[in-house]
Amino acid sequence: MQDYEFWTRSGDPSCDREILHFLYTSGFLHPFPGQYRNDGDIFWNCFHQALEANKKGYDGKRRILSIIAEKFSYNILMEKLKIAQGTIFEAKKYARINGPGCVVIEKPIRKVKRITSKQKQQFDSFFQDKAHVIMSSYKTDAKTGQPVVYLKNTKNLLWEKFKENFPNGIKRTTFYTQLMGRQYIYREDLGGLCSTCSTYGYETFEEIINLIKEKINDVELQDIFSQRCHFLKRYLKKEYEEHLVVTGHGITSHDPCINHCLLYAFGECNTPHTHVCNECQKIFQFFQDLKNNLGLSYHEEIQEYQNRILYYLAHQTRKTYLNA
Repeated sequence: MQDYEFWTRSGDPSCDREILHFLYTSGFLHPFPGQYRNDGDIFWNCFHQALEANKKGYDGKRRILSIIAEKFSYNILMEKLKIAQGTIFEAKKYARINGPGCVVIEKPIRKVKRITSKQKQQFDSFFQDKAHVIMSSYKTDAKTGQPVVYLKNTKNLLWEKFKENFPNGIKRTTFYTQLMGRQYIYREDLGGLCSTCSTYGYETFEEIINLIKEKINDVELQDIFSQRCHFLKRYLKKEYEEHLVVTGHGITSHDPCINHCLLYAFGECNTPHTHVCNECQKIFQFFQDLKNNLGLSYHEEIQEYQNRILYYLAHQTRKTYLNA
């Protein structure tokens, strides 16, 4: 600006109107004279043109905007570039993950290591053991076409047993992954397995629990009977069959406990029985105590429940023998 100077000593600016008009039209009365560049405006205009010229997405507008997204506030970027707040947010996120203006970082390819044929054989042999599962005779998995398998224990307990049998086998995560799907089922209503277990087992115990809650007013006594009922249910479902001895060839032998002697159940045992299982005896004691704490009018109903449970007990015995 040293080539252009304006000097005046006049106290009345109207005298210099023509001179001031000339200076205004020449651009000297603006913050940035016409012959001088406004680098800030040029920067924002160029950046706006770059955004308009590129496509949307992570390899277009988002990547370009990420160059300056972390250096300016939302308000400035929205004012200068006329863009939405969401676009700025995605650009800031892009800059933090990939770097300002950098190429998108490629995600590592996840390689799944398949189990070996030996490990698969170990897994299959474990779940073909009838000590761990009950195999459905008619229900199949729609995806694999294999018979549905009902687990006798939780997956955690089965994993502990599997690890003991095959310490060098598949790992825990792979074990659980193999159990995913609808082929291996735990605690499904046994109505899906057979109507006898559902009707005489699960439904009967539920009816007994409801009877206890409705007819016994003493809360403490109610809890005691409910716990005893749950214990009997768990015992008959899981623990009872462990007392029954049947070889892999379907051969059974004499048991000193009359409640566990399959030969006696089939009318083939002539050897005296000198022992009575305390757990099985609790079944009869439970119903007797229930009768003693309820009125005479409920004895017939309780006796019917007892007969159902005994039928369920006989069914469990027969099923254990046939599945051996």
